[in-house]
Amino acid sequence: MRKDAREVSFKLIFEYLFKNEKNMELQIELGKSPEFKINEDDLLMIDSTYEGVTSKIEELRNSIKKYAVGFTIERMYKADVALLVLAMYEIKYCDDIPYAVSVNEVLDLSKKYSSEKSTSFINGILANYIKNGADADCETEAEVAVVEETVVEEVAVETVVEEAVAVETEKEIEAVEEV
Repeated sequence: MRKDAREVSFKLIFEYLFKNEKNMELQIELGKSPEFKINEDDLLMIDSTYEGVTSKIEELRNSIKKYAVGFTIERMYKADVALLVLAMYEIKYCDDIPYAVSVNEVLDLSKKYSSEKSTSFINGILANYIKNGADADCETEAEVAVVEETVVEEVAVETVVEEAVAVETEKEIEAVEEV
């Protein structure tokens, strides 16, 4: 399943950011893990993505630096950097993957592996990257519009959730104060 292949790729990239060398044993281990539903095509995708990211890591880091306005890559969570690198690689080099798919899948992974605020942080950087840096690679204006719409929807949903939590917390505080 491609979603699982992307998650395995993320884990490999995450580990690569710490060690700065490829771990073929981990790649084989994750590819065979019962946690993931990986077929032969997925293994090829993992291998291609991992090889591609590691060979273009400096270029991808520079893109993060360029589009993460006001943030230094050294101070970012490694998981966020790994997710950004993965998405930027797919956006720039994987013509068979629509931008919106890359963005949505990485945002899903950020909810699982990163901090609470990382989703909107990653979302904003990728929106900036797509809007200002990856447009030359877009096949159509519609593809950029879909990604921008996805980014806006994702931020809107996050805002609604935050507001709901704030209201719920306020109600709980009022209930405690009444007692």
